Amino acid sequence: MYKVYIKNIFFSKIFWIAISIMLLTFFAGSYQSLIIQDDALECYKCAVEYGPGQIVAMVLSSLPFLVIFAEEIKRRAAYYQIVRTSKRKYIFDQIMAVFTSVMGIGFIVLLVFLLICKAYDCDFSLTEYDAQKLHGLGIFENIVKNNIILYYLLVYLSYVLQILPGTFFTMIIACFVKNKYIVFAMPWIVFRFFQILALVLGNQYLDWAVASFVGTTLSESLEGMLYCYLYPGFLCLFAIISYSIFFKRRFVNGKF
Repeated sequence: MYKVYIKNIFFSKIFWIAISIMLLTFFAGSYQSLIIQDDALECYKCAVEYGPGQIVAMVLSSLPFLVIFAEEIKRRAAYYQIVRTSKRKYIFDQIMAVFTSVMGIGFIVLLVFLLICKAYDCDFSLTEYDAQKLHGLGIFENIVKNNIILYYLLVYLSYVLQILPGTFFTMIIACFVKNKYIVFAMPWIVFRFFQILALVLGNQYLDWAVASFVGTTLSESLEGMLYCYLYPGFLCLFAIISYSIFFKRRFVNGKF
């Protein structure tokens, strides 16, 4: 089933349309930075973390999978797939498809965006300002400094981890909400919910965007990385376990 998911995702029009829209939005959002800052990494972070780029990334990154997922719920396809395999295998394939879809879009967008930065003769090296952000990472400081690509991968991973929790929570909500357009917008709604929760509870790090910013700037060393990577990772795990429980119960009750 995983191979079917991946084939349907990567060969779908919505997958490449999503990438095109995200690139246009990222480019528009960071055009001024491309001209002024001449720093590829700062341009990418500017495109992802501010303005419409963040909204577009939240909505479109998981959309190729959610289109397929919503159609499966509508056609009650889960029963037939589970008969051929098992509930555990079916859920696992879905989870892996989400990871592949979001990470695939993110990687292609990052790669093309960096090529655009290359066309503008941006600096890809670790600047003195970036090097100062690494202070306090202990043994990791020299590792990152000596492997520039690792720095870019950390930013890419933080981008992916902003998207995944909302997608997995959306899969739970989609089991109860029949309107597919609400399902498609749900990753952004969930993201905004955690932003509001951060304001209500007075803890800014509950906001995924703030946690991502702290981690990618690495300005708070290991503590910043803790918020950036472990916090959304924990939310992903919680959402996956919750989805598995809800899905199995609804399947037993004949809801799928």
